[in-house]
Amino acid sequence: MRLHSVYTKLLISFVTVLVLAIVLVAGWFTWMFYGVVEDDDAFDIRAQAELGKLLITETLHAAPDVAPADNPRLLEALRSMAALYEASIWLVDGQGEVLVKTFDGPLPIIDPERHFDLQGVTISKDVDSEKHRVDVALDLGRWGPATFHGLFQDREEPREVGLKFLKGLLVIGLVVALMILPISRLITAPVRRLQTAVLEYARGDLARRFPLCCKHRDEIGELGQAFNVMADSLENMIRGARELVANVSHELRSPLARLRVSEELLREHAEMIAAKGCERHLDSIREEVEHLDGLIGRILELSRLDLREAERRPEPVDLSGLALRVSERFEMTVRRAGVELKADFGAGAVVLGQRVDLDSVLSNLMDNAVKFCPEGGVIELCVRTSAGRAVVAVTNTHDPLPADELDAIFRPFHRAGGTRAEGFGLGLALARRIVELHHGSIEASNTETGLRVRFELPLAS
Repeated sequence: MRLHSVYTKLLISFVTVLVLAIVLVAGWFTWMFYGVVEDDDAFDIRAQAELGKLLITETLHAAPDVAPADNPRLLEALRSMAALYEASIWLVDGQGEVLVKTFDGPLPIIDPERHFDLQGVTISKDVDSEKHRVDVALDLGRWGPATFHGLFQDREEPREVGLKFLKGLLVIGLVVALMILPISRLITAPVRRLQTAVLEYARGDLARRFPLCCKHRDEIGELGQAFNVMADSLENMIRGARELVANVSHELRSPLARLRVSEELLREHAEMIAAKGCERHLDSIREEVEHLDGLIGRILELSRLDLREAERRPEPVDLSGLALRVSERFEMTVRRAGVELKADFGAGAVVLGQRVDLDSVLSNLMDNAVKFCPEGGVIELCVRTSAGRAVVAVTNTHDPLPADELDAIFRPFHRAGGTRAEGFGLGLALARRIVELHHGSIEASNTETGLRVRFELPLAS
Protein backbone atom coordinates (compact mmCIF):
# COMPACT_ATOMS: atom_id res chain seq x y z
CA MET A 1 0.00 0.00 0.00
CA ARG A 2 1.70 3.14 -1.21
CA LEU A 3 1.57 6.19 1.06
CA HIS A 4 0.84 8.67 -1.74
CA SER A 5 -1.91 6.64 -3.45
CA VAL A 6 -5.50 7.91 -3.55
CA TYR A 7 -6.60 4.77 -1.71
CA THR A 8 -4.21 5.43 1.19
CA LYS A 9 -5.06 9.13 1.36
CA LEU A 10 -8.78 8.36 1.38
CA LEU A 11 -8.36 5.80 4.15
CA ILE A 12 -6.08 8.04 6.26
CA SER A 13 -8.44 11.01 5.84
CA PHE A 14 -11.44 9.00 6.95
CA VAL A 15 -9.64 7.46 9.94
CA THR A 16 -8.29 10.88 10.99
CA VAL A 17 -11.75 12.45 10.89
CA LEU A 18 -13.16 9.44 12.74
CA VAL A 19 -10.53 9.66 15.52
CA LEU A 20 -11.05 13.40 15.94
CA ALA A 21 -14.81 12.88 16.13
CA ILE A 22 -14.34 10.15 18.76
CA VAL A 23 -12.04 12.34 20.88
CA LEU A 24 -14.37 15.33 20.68
CA VAL A 25 -17.47 13.29 21.51
CA ALA A 26 -15.71 11.52 24.39
CA GLY A 27 -14.38 14.80 25.78
CA TRP A 28 -17.76 16.49 25.55
CA PHE A 29 -19.48 13.49 27.12
CA THR A 30 -16.98 13.33 30.01
CA TRP A 31 -17.22 17.07 30.66
CA MET A 32 -21.02 16.99 30.66
CA PHE A 33 -21.22 13.77 32.63
CA TYR A 34 -18.83 14.95 35.34
CA GLY A 35 -21.23 17.52 36.68
CA VAL A 36 -24.14 15.10 36.51
CA VAL A 37 -22.22 12.44 38.42
CA GLU A 38 -21.23 14.89 41.13
CA ASP A 39 -24.85 15.96 41.57
CA ASP A 40 -25.99 12.35 41.57
CA ASP A 41 -23.39 11.46 44.22
CA ALA A 42 -24.68 14.16 46.52
CA PHE A 43 -28.25 13.05 45.95
CA ASP A 44 -27.39 9.36 46.61
CA ILE A 45 -25.52 10.14 49.80
CA ARG A 46 -28.40 12.19 51.16
CA ALA A 47 -30.78 9.42 50.17
CA GLN A 48 -28.66 6.82 51.98
CA ALA A 49 -28.56 8.94 55.13
CA GLU A 50 -32.28 9.77 55.07
CA LEU A 51 -33.22 6.12 54.44
CA GLY A 52 -31.14 4.91 57.38
CA LYS A 53 -32.52 7.64 59.62
CA LEU A 54 -36.11 6.84 58.57
CA LEU A 55 -35.73 3.09 59.11
CA ILE A 56 -34.34 3.55 62.61
CA THR A 57 -36.95 6.12 63.65
CA GLU A 58 -39.95 4.20 62.31
CA THR A 59 -38.79 0.86 63.70
CA LEU A 60 -38.19 2.24 67.19
CA HIS A 61 -41.51 4.14 67.07
CA ALA A 62 -43.31 0.87 66.33
CA ALA A 63 -41.86 -0.72 69.51
CA PRO A 64 -41.06 2.17 71.93
CA ASP A 65 -40.50 -0.10 74.94
CA VAL A 66 -37.90 -2.29 73.24
CA ALA A 67 -34.30 -1.12 73.49
CA PRO A 68 -32.54 -0.66 70.13
CA ALA A 69 -30.00 -3.36 70.98
CA ASP A 70 -32.83 -5.84 71.63
CA ASN A 71 -35.10 -4.84 68.74
CA PRO A 72 -35.03 -7.65 66.09
CA ARG A 73 -37.09 -5.59 63.63
CA LEU A 74 -34.47 -2.81 63.71
CA LEU A 75 -31.69 -5.32 62.93
CA GLU A 76 -33.77 -6.83 60.12
CA ALA A 77 -34.48 -3.40 58.57
CA LEU A 78 -30.83 -2.34 58.70
CA ARG A 79 -29.72 -5.67 57.18
CA SER A 80 -32.16 -5.18 54.31
CA MET A 81 -30.72 -1.73 53.68
CA ALA A 82 -27.16 -3.15 53.86
CA ALA A 83 -28.02 -5.86 51.33
CA LEU A 84 -29.62 -3.29 49.02
CA TYR A 85 -26.55 -1.05 48.97
CA GLU A 86 -23.96 -3.81 49.57
CA ALA A 87 -22.90 -1.77 52.61
CA SER A 88 -21.84 -2.26 56.22
CA ILE A 89 -24.19 -0.48 58.69
CA TRP A 90 -23.97 -0.05 62.45
CA LEU A 91 -25.60 2.09 65.18
CA VAL A 92 -23.75 3.36 68.27
CA ASP A 93 -25.00 5.20 71.34
CA GLY A 94 -23.71 8.37 72.88
CA GLN A 95 -20.95 6.51 74.74
CA GLY A 96 -19.69 4.84 71.54
CA GLU A 97 -21.14 1.43 72.39
CA VAL A 98 -22.42 -0.54 69.38
CA LEU A 99 -26.17 -1.05 69.60
CA VAL A 100 -26.76 -2.79 66.25
CA LYS A 101 -24.54 -3.90 63.35
CA THR A 102 -25.32 -5.79 60.15
CA PHE A 103 -22.03 -7.69 59.90
CA ASP A 104 -19.81 -9.92 61.97
CA GLY A 105 -16.39 -9.00 63.17
CA PRO A 106 -14.84 -5.68 64.23
CA LEU A 107 -15.97 -2.27 63.06
CA PRO A 108 -14.38 -1.13 59.76
CA ILE A 109 -11.75 1.58 60.01
CA ILE A 110 -11.06 3.93 57.10
CA ASP A 111 -8.34 6.45 56.38
CA PRO A 112 -10.33 9.47 55.15
CA GLU A 113 -8.97 11.18 52.04
CA ARG A 114 -11.66 13.85 52.19
CA HIS A 115 -13.92 14.75 55.10
CA PHE A 116 -16.84 17.15 54.67
CA ASP A 117 -20.38 17.84 55.86
CA LEU A 118 -23.43 17.86 53.58
CA GLN A 119 -26.65 19.18 55.17
CA GLY A 120 -26.12 17.45 58.52
CA VAL A 121 -24.48 14.38 57.03
CA THR A 122 -20.77 13.78 57.60
CA ILE A 123 -19.03 12.08 54.65
CA SER A 124 -15.56 10.54 54.75
CA LYS A 125 -13.86 9.29 51.55
CA ASP A 126 -11.48 6.36 52.07
CA VAL A 127 -7.94 6.62 50.64
CA ASP A 128 -7.28 2.92 50.09
CA SER A 129 -10.67 1.76 48.79
CA GLU A 130 -13.47 3.02 46.61
CA LYS A 131 -15.78 3.49 49.60
CA HIS A 132 -17.19 6.31 51.68
CA ARG A 133 -18.59 6.40 55.23
CA VAL A 134 -21.77 8.24 56.10
CA ASP A 135 -22.30 9.46 59.70
CA VAL A 136 -25.67 10.87 60.81
CA ALA A 137 -26.44 12.05 64.36
CA LEU A 138 -29.82 10.76 65.71
CA ASP A 139 -32.02 11.38 68.75
CA LEU A 140 -33.55 8.11 69.97
CA GLY A 141 -35.76 9.78 72.56
CA ARG A 142 -35.73 7.87 75.84
CA TRP A 143 -32.76 5.87 74.61
CA GLY A 144 -30.63 9.00 74.26
CA PRO A 145 -28.48 10.26 71.38
CA ALA A 146 -27.00 7.85 68.83
CA THR A 147 -25.05 7.92 65.57
CA PHE A 148 -25.89 6.05 62.35
CA HIS A 149 -22.83 4.80 60.47
CA GLY A 150 -22.79 3.28 56.98
CA LEU A 151 -19.84 2.22 54.83
CA PHE A 152 -21.05 2.40 51.19
CA GLN A 153 -19.44 1.60 47.85
CA ASP A 154 -18.52 4.66 45.76
CA ARG A 155 -20.09 5.14 42.39
CA GLU A 156 -17.78 4.97 39.36
CA GLU A 157 -15.62 8.04 38.92
CA PRO A 158 -16.56 10.26 35.98
CA ARG A 159 -13.09 9.69 34.56
CA GLU A 160 -13.62 5.92 34.55
CA VAL A 161 -17.02 6.30 32.95
CA GLY A 162 -15.51 8.56 30.31
CA LEU A 163 -12.72 6.06 29.63
CA LYS A 164 -15.20 3.25 29.19
CA PHE A 165 -17.21 5.41 26.83
CA LEU A 166 -14.02 6.30 24.92
CA LYS A 167 -13.03 2.63 24.64
CA GLY A 168 -16.46 1.83 23.26
CA LEU A 169 -16.14 4.58 20.69
CA LEU A 170 -12.67 3.36 19.71
CA VAL A 171 -13.97 -0.16 19.16
CA ILE A 172 -16.78 1.21 17.02
CA GLY A 173 -14.28 3.37 15.12
CA LEU A 174 -11.99 0.37 14.52
CA VAL A 175 -14.87 -1.67 13.14
CA VAL A 176 -15.92 1.21 10.87
CA ALA A 177 -12.29 1.71 9.74
CA LEU A 178 -12.03 -1.99 8.82
CA MET A 179 -15.29 -1.69 6.91
CA ILE A 180 -13.95 1.31 4.97
CA LEU A 181 -10.96 -0.73 3.65
CA PRO A 182 -12.92 -2.59 0.94
CA ILE A 183 -15.01 0.53 0.28
CA SER A 184 -11.89 2.63 -0.35
CA ARG A 185 -10.44 -0.09 -2.56
CA LEU A 186 -13.69 -0.26 -4.50
CA ILE A 187 -13.71 3.52 -5.01
CA THR A 188 -10.07 3.69 -6.14
CA ALA A 189 -10.12 0.55 -8.34
CA PRO A 190 -11.33 2.50 -11.44
CA VAL A 191 -8.55 5.05 -10.86
CA ARG A 192 -5.94 2.26 -10.90
CA ARG A 193 -7.45 0.83 -14.09
CA LEU A 194 -7.37 4.27 -15.69
CA GLN A 195 -3.72 4.69 -14.63
CA THR A 196 -2.85 1.33 -16.21
CA ALA A 197 -4.60 2.32 -19.43
CA VAL A 198 -2.77 5.67 -19.58
CA LEU A 199 0.65 4.06 -18.95
CA GLU A 200 0.06 1.38 -21.60
CA TYR A 201 -1.01 4.08 -24.05
CA ALA A 202 2.11 6.11 -23.23
CA ARG A 203 4.28 3.04 -23.97
CA GLY A 204 2.90 2.93 -27.50
CA ASP A 205 -0.17 0.69 -27.23
CA LEU A 206 -2.46 3.04 -29.14
CA ALA A 207 -5.34 0.55 -28.98
CA ARG A 208 -5.46 0.69 -25.18
CA ARG A 209 -8.70 2.11 -23.73
CA PHE A 210 -10.30 2.56 -20.30
CA PRO A 211 -12.89 -0.22 -19.82
CA LEU A 212 -16.28 1.44 -19.35
CA CYS A 213 -19.33 -0.21 -17.84
CA CYS A 214 -22.72 0.84 -16.52
CA LYS A 215 -21.38 1.09 -12.95
CA HIS A 216 -19.02 3.94 -13.73
CA ARG A 217 -21.41 6.83 -14.12
CA ASP A 218 -19.55 9.09 -11.69
CA GLU A 219 -16.72 11.59 -12.26
CA ILE A 220 -14.17 8.76 -12.63
CA GLY A 221 -16.27 7.17 -15.36
CA GLU A 222 -16.55 10.52 -17.12
CA LEU A 223 -12.77 10.95 -16.86
CA GLY A 224 -12.25 7.49 -18.37
CA GLN A 225 -14.65 8.30 -21.20
CA ALA A 226 -12.80 11.57 -21.85
CA PHE A 227 -9.52 9.61 -21.96
CA ASN A 228 -11.01 7.22 -24.52
CA VAL A 229 -12.16 10.11 -26.72
CA MET A 230 -8.70 11.69 -26.50
CA ALA A 231 -7.01 8.34 -27.21
CA ASP A 232 -9.18 7.79 -30.31
CA SER A 233 -8.33 11.22 -31.64
CA LEU A 234 -4.60 10.88 -30.93
CA GLU A 235 -4.47 7.37 -32.37
CA ASN A 236 -6.01 8.55 -35.63
CA MET A 237 -3.60 11.48 -35.89
CA ILE A 238 -0.49 9.48 -34.90
CA ARG A 239 -1.28 6.53 -37.13
CA GLY A 240 -2.09 8.86 -40.02
CA ALA A 241 1.22 10.68 -39.61
CA ARG A 242 3.22 7.45 -39.26
CA GLU A 243 1.54 5.83 -42.23
CA LEU A 244 2.18 8.98 -44.27
CA VAL A 245 5.89 8.92 -43.39
CA ALA A 246 6.10 5.19 -44.11
CA ASN A 247 4.27 5.51 -47.43
CA VAL A 248 6.26 8.57 -48.56
CA SER A 249 9.52 6.86 -47.57
CA HIS A 250 8.50 3.73 -49.43
CA GLU A 251 7.53 5.71 -52.54
CA LEU A 252 10.83 7.61 -52.51
CA ARG A 253 12.72 4.37 -52.92
CA SER A 254 11.32 3.83 -56.43
CA PRO A 255 12.84 6.99 -57.97
CA LEU A 256 16.04 6.34 -56.02
CA ALA A 257 16.25 2.88 -57.56
CA ARG A 258 15.76 4.41 -60.99
CA LEU A 259 18.45 7.01 -60.25
CA ARG A 260 20.86 4.24 -59.26
CA VAL A 261 20.15 2.36 -62.49
CA SER A 262 20.61 5.56 -64.50
CA GLU A 263 23.89 6.25 -62.72
CA GLU A 264 25.18 2.78 -63.59
CA LEU A 265 24.13 3.17 -67.24
CA LEU A 266 25.82 6.57 -67.43
CA ARG A 267 28.96 5.09 -65.91
CA GLU A 268 29.00 2.31 -68.49
CA HIS A 269 28.36 4.77 -71.33
CA ALA A 270 31.10 7.09 -70.08
CA GLU A 271 33.55 4.19 -70.05
CA MET A 272 32.55 3.25 -73.60
CA ILE A 273 33.14 6.73 -75.00
CA ALA A 274 36.12 7.32 -72.72
CA ALA A 275 34.58 10.52 -71.34
CA LYS A 276 37.00 12.21 -68.98
CA GLY A 277 35.87 13.96 -65.75
CA CYS A 278 32.59 12.07 -65.49
CA GLU A 279 33.77 9.63 -62.82
CA ARG A 280 33.91 12.28 -60.09
CA HIS A 281 30.36 13.48 -60.79
CA LEU A 282 29.00 9.94 -61.03
CA ASP A 283 30.67 9.07 -57.69
CA SER A 284 28.99 12.11 -56.14
CA ILE A 285 25.61 11.01 -57.52
CA ARG A 286 26.11 7.51 -56.13
CA GLU A 287 27.06 8.83 -52.67
CA GLU A 288 23.97 11.06 -52.54
CA VAL A 289 21.71 8.21 -53.65
CA GLU A 290 23.20 5.87 -51.01
CA HIS A 291 22.85 8.60 -48.40
CA LEU A 292 19.15 9.09 -49.22
CA ASP A 293 18.61 5.35 -49.36
CA GLY A 294 20.13 4.93 -45.92
CA LEU A 295 18.05 7.78 -44.51
CA ILE A 296 14.85 6.34 -45.92
CA GLY A 297 15.80 2.93 -44.55
CA ARG A 298 16.16 4.38 -41.03
CA ILE A 299 12.82 6.22 -41.34
CA LEU A 300 11.10 3.03 -42.49
CA GLU A 301 12.63 1.12 -39.56
CA LEU A 302 11.37 3.73 -37.09
CA SER A 303 7.93 3.63 -38.71
CA ARG A 304 7.88 -0.16 -38.47
CA LEU A 305 8.69 -0.01 -34.77
CA ASP A 306 6.11 2.71 -34.05
CA LEU A 307 3.39 0.93 -36.00
CA ARG A 308 4.36 -2.40 -34.38
CA GLU A 309 4.47 -4.12 -37.75
CA ALA A 310 5.58 -7.72 -38.16
CA GLU A 311 5.71 -8.40 -34.41
CA ARG A 312 7.47 -11.66 -33.63
CA ARG A 313 7.68 -13.77 -30.54
CA PRO A 314 10.69 -12.81 -28.39
CA GLU A 315 13.59 -15.23 -28.22
CA PRO A 316 16.50 -15.57 -25.79
CA VAL A 317 19.35 -13.30 -26.86
CA ASP A 318 22.83 -13.50 -25.32
CA LEU A 319 23.95 -9.86 -25.18
CA SER A 320 27.52 -10.88 -24.35
CA GLY A 321 27.84 -12.96 -27.51
CA LEU A 322 26.00 -10.35 -29.56
CA ALA A 323 28.32 -7.59 -28.32
CA LEU A 324 31.32 -9.75 -29.21
CA ARG A 325 30.11 -10.19 -32.81
CA VAL A 326 29.33 -6.46 -33.15
CA SER A 327 32.80 -5.52 -31.85
CA GLU A 328 34.39 -7.91 -34.38
CA ARG A 329 32.33 -6.34 -37.14
CA PHE A 330 33.59 -2.86 -36.15
CA GLU A 331 37.21 -3.95 -35.76
CA MET A 332 38.37 -2.56 -39.11
CA THR A 333 36.33 0.63 -38.67
CA VAL A 334 37.92 1.22 -35.28
CA ARG A 335 41.42 0.74 -36.70
CA ARG A 336 40.79 3.13 -39.58
CA ALA A 337 39.51 5.76 -37.11
CA GLY A 338 42.75 5.47 -35.10
CA VAL A 339 41.04 4.71 -31.76
CA GLU A 340 41.43 1.90 -29.22
CA LEU A 341 38.58 -0.49 -28.33
CA LYS A 342 38.43 -2.01 -24.83
CA ALA A 343 35.76 -4.65 -24.28
CA ASP A 344 34.40 -6.56 -21.28
CA PHE A 345 31.62 -8.91 -22.38
CA GLY A 346 30.83 -10.50 -19.00
CA ALA A 347 28.57 -13.56 -18.92
CA GLY A 348 24.96 -14.52 -18.27
CA ALA A 349 23.43 -11.42 -19.88
CA VAL A 350 20.58 -13.29 -21.59
CA VAL A 351 17.42 -11.32 -22.35
CA LEU A 352 14.18 -11.94 -24.24
CA GLY A 353 13.81 -9.94 -27.44
CA GLN A 354 14.45 -9.60 -31.15
CA ARG A 355 18.04 -10.41 -32.04
CA VAL A 356 18.01 -8.21 -35.16
CA ASP A 357 16.69 -5.20 -33.25
CA LEU A 358 19.17 -5.59 -30.37
CA ASP A 359 21.99 -5.97 -32.91
CA SER A 360 20.81 -2.67 -34.40
CA VAL A 361 21.00 -1.00 -30.96
CA LEU A 362 24.59 -2.15 -30.35
CA SER A 363 25.61 -1.26 -33.90
CA ASN A 364 24.18 2.25 -33.59
CA LEU A 365 25.93 2.83 -30.26
CA MET A 366 29.25 1.59 -31.65
CA ASP A 367 28.81 3.62 -34.84
CA ASN A 368 28.19 6.78 -32.83
CA ALA A 369 31.14 6.06 -30.53
CA VAL A 370 33.53 5.62 -33.49
CA LYS A 371 32.11 8.65 -35.29
CA PHE A 372 32.50 11.07 -32.36
CA CYS A 373 35.67 9.66 -30.76
CA PRO A 374 38.76 11.75 -31.62
CA GLU A 375 41.83 10.07 -33.10
CA GLY A 376 43.87 8.41 -30.36
CA GLY A 377 40.80 8.15 -28.11
CA VAL A 378 39.39 5.10 -26.38
CA ILE A 379 36.06 3.28 -26.79
CA GLU A 380 34.90 0.99 -23.96
CA LEU A 381 32.20 -1.65 -24.49
CA CYS A 382 31.01 -3.30 -21.27
CA VAL A 383 28.31 -5.95 -20.72
CA ARG A 384 27.35 -7.06 -17.20
CA THR A 385 24.39 -8.09 -15.05
CA SER A 386 23.04 -6.32 -11.97
CA ALA A 387 19.88 -6.79 -9.87
CA GLY A 388 18.10 -8.98 -12.41
CA ARG A 389 18.95 -6.75 -15.38
CA ALA A 390 21.46 -6.82 -18.22
CA VAL A 391 23.47 -3.61 -18.43
CA VAL A 392 25.33 -2.56 -21.59
CA ALA A 393 27.49 0.59 -21.64
CA VAL A 394 29.43 2.14 -24.52
CA THR A 395 31.84 4.93 -23.53
CA ASN A 396 33.97 6.99 -25.89
CA THR A 397 36.42 9.82 -25.38
CA HIS A 398 34.44 13.03 -25.73
CA ASP A 399 34.08 16.46 -24.20
CA PRO A 400 31.26 16.72 -21.60
CA LEU A 401 27.84 17.55 -23.02
CA PRO A 402 25.45 20.06 -21.40
CA ALA A 403 22.75 18.48 -19.22
CA ASP A 404 19.95 19.28 -21.67
CA GLU A 405 21.90 17.67 -24.52
CA LEU A 406 22.15 14.33 -22.69
CA ASP A 407 18.47 13.69 -23.32
CA ALA A 408 18.13 15.65 -26.54
CA ILE A 409 20.56 13.37 -28.42
CA PHE A 410 17.88 10.66 -28.37
CA ARG A 411 15.45 12.81 -30.36
CA PRO A 412 15.14 12.11 -34.11
CA PHE A 413 17.39 14.23 -36.36
CA HIS A 414 19.07 15.89 -33.36
CA ARG A 415 22.84 16.18 -33.43
CA ALA A 416 24.84 16.99 -30.31
CA GLY A 417 25.97 20.62 -30.24
CA GLY A 418 24.64 21.16 -33.77
CA THR A 419 27.60 19.23 -35.21
CA ARG A 420 27.74 18.57 -38.95
CA ALA A 421 29.24 15.11 -38.49
CA GLU A 422 28.33 12.35 -40.91
CA GLY A 423 24.98 10.65 -40.15
CA PHE A 424 21.25 11.24 -40.03
CA GLY A 425 20.64 11.90 -36.33
CA LEU A 426 18.38 8.82 -36.15
CA GLY A 427 20.68 6.18 -34.66
CA LEU A 428 20.11 6.97 -30.97
CA ALA A 429 16.40 7.66 -31.55
CA LEU A 430 16.10 4.20 -33.10
CA ALA A 431 18.10 2.66 -30.24
CA ARG A 432 15.85 4.25 -27.60
CA ARG A 433 12.68 3.04 -29.36
CA ILE A 434 13.97 -0.53 -29.58
CA VAL A 435 15.11 -0.56 -25.93
CA GLU A 436 11.72 0.78 -24.77
CA LEU A 437 9.89 -1.86 -26.81
CA HIS A 438 12.01 -4.43 -24.92
CA HIS A 439 10.83 -2.92 -21.58
CA GLY A 440 14.21 -1.40 -20.87
CA SER A 441 15.71 2.06 -20.40
CA ILE A 442 18.57 3.98 -22.02
CA GLU A 443 20.41 7.12 -20.95
CA ALA A 444 23.52 9.16 -21.66
CA SER A 445 25.87 10.62 -19.06
CA ASN A 446 29.19 12.41 -18.78
CA THR A 447 31.99 10.43 -17.12
CA GLU A 448 35.65 11.07 -16.36
CA THR A 449 36.66 9.15 -19.49
CA GLY A 450 34.08 10.68 -21.85
CA LEU A 451 30.47 10.23 -22.95
CA ARG A 452 28.69 7.06 -21.85
CA VAL A 453 25.49 5.67 -23.38
CA ARG A 454 24.04 2.94 -21.16
CA PHE A 455 20.95 0.78 -21.53
CA GLU A 456 19.34 -1.86 -19.32
CA LEU A 457 17.05 -4.76 -20.18
CA PRO A 458 15.36 -7.29 -17.85
CA LEU A 459 17.10 -10.64 -17.75
CA ALA A 460 15.29 -13.68 -19.12
CA SER A 461 13.75 -15.64 -16.24
